[in-house]
Amino acid sequence: MSSCSFCTYRHGRCAVDHCICGYLPGVLKYFEMGDLAGLIAPRAFIVVAGEKDHLSPIAGVREAFAAAEALYKAAGAEDKIKLVIGSGGHRFYPQEAWPVFRQLSGWR
Repeated sequence: MSSCSFCTYRHGRCAVDHCICGYLPGVLKYFEMGDLAGLIAPRAFIVVAGEKDHLSPIAGVREAFAAAEALYKAAGAEDKIKLVIGSGGHRFYPQEAWPVFRQLSGWR
């Protein structure tokens, strides 16, 4: 589960003043965030995002998720990837995220 950090590099890390912890020099020469997420298919993957997150703008989240979702579909695992969007900013949304986690993981 990724919380408020899954966004295209173009919309997020490369466009917004951000901490250095998520910066990968030259990354866009090789892949975007959605491509990277596709590498874990068919394992479950949940993206948690905030509608008003200024560090990971929702347009970039949706774009990265669409790319990852296409890769999951190609792997026959379209039911193993979910996007959870909270109504606020840059934070975790437990009430929205944990039920989806339980659904995908089978954890009760």
